[in-house]
Amino acid sequence: INAEYGKRPLTAMAEPSLYEFVSKLKPPTVLCICGSSREGSLNAKLLAAAIKILTGHGAVCETVDLDALDLPMYNQDLEKPENGGIPEAAAQLKRQLVASDAILITCPEYNGFPSPLLLNAITWATRGEGGMYDGFKGKMALCMSTSPGPMGGYRMIGVLKQLLMNMGANALPDTVAVGGGYSAFDEGGQLTDEKHVPRLEAACGQLAHFARFEANRALDCMVLSEVKRQGNIAGEYGNVTASGM
Repeated sequence: INAEYGKRPLTAMAEPSLYEFVSKLKPPTVLCICGSSREGSLNAKLLAAAIKILTGHGAVCETVDLDALDLPMYNQDLEKPENGGIPEAAAQLKRQLVASDAILITCPEYNGFPSPLLLNAITWATRGEGGMYDGFKGKMALCMSTSPGPMGGYRMIGVLKQLLMNMGANALPDTVAVGGGYSAFDEGGQLTDEKHVPRLEAACGQLAHFARFEANRALDCMVLSEVKRQGNIAGEYGNVTASGM
């Protein structure tokens, strides 16, 4: 490629092979949260189905049990040292969010809104050390829901997306709202609804794609810098621009 189109001799490039480059890629970490803690939760089943797909895409999925966090209802007075300060569970949740590359949330719809359990946890995750929205800024987020009704929690998804975007997250436009939840899963908890399985697979595939980019941002920037440094790699075909395509 250097003979006619490149600037530098191949002997001076010392570039890694494709295998070496790929081997340096980090698997993305997706923080997975269910906004329901009830036994037999349909949204917990939907979360498990999504995790299985994401794992197949090479993602590392970390699950947060909001019920086990046992967070008190948020009250700013609780942040005062004399009242115990920020609960360690809230601080840990924020650290997990900050360390993640993407966020996956399934949640039931409560009167068109996310569950109080989820909203309370999100509120606590914006408190404590660091910036308020450090756990959400720039993160790709996928919001999903299922319910016994025909709309599958669709109204809640829009509200949750807006909340996450208000905090700087990038909510995927994909909508996975599984209606008729009681018949959408088999006895083993697997999603079997023929209409929603492809939607779930496509949405999780998109989340894994963007999470992988975020996890390897430094390498991605290195590749872009190398392409720019090559300069005239297009050679006799000229530089490709949007106006010339």
